[in-house]
Amino acid sequence: MKLKRNLAVTASICAAACHQAACTSTTKCNSSMVGQFPIQSHPSRVEVVLALLWKYAVATKKKKTGSFGPTALFQAINLRKRLSPLPETAVGNFIWPFMVLAYEEKDLELHELVIQMRKSLNEFNNTKANMFTGEGAPLAIMGAIKERGEFFRNNKEMTVYKCSSWCKFPLYDTDFGWGQPIWHVSVNKLVSNTIALADTRSRDGIEAHLTLDEEEMALFKQNEELLKYATLNPSIYAQFLCAFCNSDYNCCVNLFHVFLFL
Repeated sequence: MKLKRNLAVTASICAAACHQAACTSTTKCNSSMVGQFPIQSHPSRVEVVLALLWKYAVATKKKKTGSFGPTALFQAINLRKRLSPLPETAVGNFIWPFMVLAYEEKDLELHELVIQMRKSLNEFNNTKANMFTGEGAPLAIMGAIKERGEFFRNNKEMTVYKCSSWCKFPLYDTDFGWGQPIWHVSVNKLVSNTIALADTRSRDGIEAHLTLDEEEMALFKQNEELLKYATLNPSIYAQFLCAFCNSDYNCCVNLFHVFLFL
């Protein structure tokens, strides 16, 4: 059985987590290169939040099974801005995933994860993104899919997580004639190990929608380290209240939880 949970990470906590990751990884990042392309030292909000969720999801898997196993993260990226010419008005998804691997438990330290995420993204941008252009694009894409399939056939013990980020998309500016949305959500509830990220309505925090199997979700939501960073299942009613006060809904979530526990 697959279960979905919604987590909210506020702006201040995002900043604190980014600072933690940046302070630990600055030296390594400044000395790291992908080919001849330097890696920026300051991690993004998405990189840090995703790294935290991946780390805690794998820790939950270990708690369930009793042992650590190798893991992979596929992160979907928007190809529109990486290819030209492509009109902004073109309709439809145009995405492709890049892969980050962790073979040992030490690879899941926060600073290591953000470094590897940035390395993998830079490598994709500089060596693989151009395969989607030109007459050879169909064959190149089919070759990449075949290569990925062969990798997982040879690594069947690997646990795979999939992520898509909608952060910075102007979803809350959408208006089809009945006003702007109070809340939006999109996640695949039929597949386990998926993570969907999106901005909060106030744009200064991140919502994460996560699917795990039932036993792992029960363990995941008890993770004390995770609860330092995120509010689990913030109420949709709180977001309606904050639509009127025009603030981050976490202020109302705290009140809602207080009333709940009284």
